[in-house]
Amino acid sequence: MDEETLKRIFTPLFTTKAKGTGLGLAVCKRLAERLGGRIEVKSSKGAGTTFTLVLPASGSPERQKYPSRARVRGALHA
Repeated sequence: MDEETLKRIFTPLFTTKAKGTGLGLAVCKRLAERLGGRIEVKSSKGAGTTFTLVLPASGSPERQKYPSRARVRGALHA
């Protein structure tokens, strides 16, 4: 993907797809950050793009920032 697109991919409502909403990557990034993680992107125009989701282990200091969260039936609730 080109540099300009790469700069905007996490912006809500930004899309390069005819039928896209532009919400997918924005939502994923926000969820990852709220869990103390991040999304890494590596892209080479014409060759492909790789997204890596990095989340802290349950006992890590980053995860301890959000002690009030609980898992209920596989969903995460704040």
